[in-house]
Amino acid sequence: IHRFAKKMKMFDSEVVSISTLQNGFHTAAEALAPLYHLLEQEIQSQSYLQVDETPLKVLNNKGKKKESKGYMWIYRAPLTGAVLFDYNPGRNKDCPQKLLANYSGYLQVDGYGGYDQYRGREAVTVLHCMAHARRKFIEAKTYDERTACWFLDRATQLYAIERKARKDELSAEDRLGLRQKKAIPILEEIGKWLEKSLYTQLPKSPIGQAIAYTHSRWSRLCLYASDGQLEIDNNLIENKIRPLALGRKNYLFAHNEHTAQNLAMLYSIIGTCEACGINPHKYITWILKKIVHHKIDDNARDWLPHRVDPLLL
Repeated sequence: IHRFAKKMKMFDSEVVSISTLQNGFHTAAEALAPLYHLLEQEIQSQSYLQVDETPLKVLNNKGKKKESKGYMWIYRAPLTGAVLFDYNPGRNKDCPQKLLANYSGYLQVDGYGGYDQYRGREAVTVLHCMAHARRKFIEAKTYDERTACWFLDRATQLYAIERKARKDELSAEDRLGLRQKKAIPILEEIGKWLEKSLYTQLPKSPIGQAIAYTHSRWSRLCLYASDGQLEIDNNLIENKIRPLALGRKNYLFAHNEHTAQNLAMLYSIIGTCEACGINPHKYITWILKKIVHHKIDDNARDWLPHRVDPLLL
């Protein structure tokens, strides 16, 4: 903000003050809060969600030392493009419960143990992310290149199938058919190899840990091949974390929890715009004008970025 303020000139060469920019940030976020809560309800109603979390430094977290680590939890609905950032002061298993307490559907997550609580729920089907498993073997290449490359070569084949499905713009039904024909035999081969390799490697070695990690999650890593609407990995949501990671390099931290949650609201609106091909600047300009004269209630759901008619902007 400070660097931006120095460059921003208005009227008779006056520089916009940092406090003015900060006030504008908070005012915009608070004005959009009712829309954010509608977006939250939209996320909760989806049948397929991807979830991930990433750290965010906060200077004045309640009950903690002056600078502490909070977390942004990110939820993405691949079928609609809706994205929700939710700030929490910690990373324990209670954090996602705020949104997922009554959730039913597919939940795609990484290997973090905080998501294990959803495995026993009848209404929730947990599936894992192939990219995280693949990453373990990439890290193990320097220890045992031959073994790691065996898995990586077959993972490459699986991803080639997904690229073809996207390139050909296959429907969910056709993508399922392609996976059943091409991906299932590869997945079965990997499964047998993992079972055999589990006892032939040192458990604490990098390759042993990669095999154990993947073997323990293998059935849930294969679930994507049972439904053409599901994705092979969580890369779609990890792409939404990158702007936050870039932002952290610029603003370094949030001043307090209130600021962190306001960041979450704006990241949610902008992230959903970008996922749906909506120009964020045009959308925010339009919606801020809209809410001056109209109340945001349930009837305003069609104003959400993934629902709005682009022609209105």
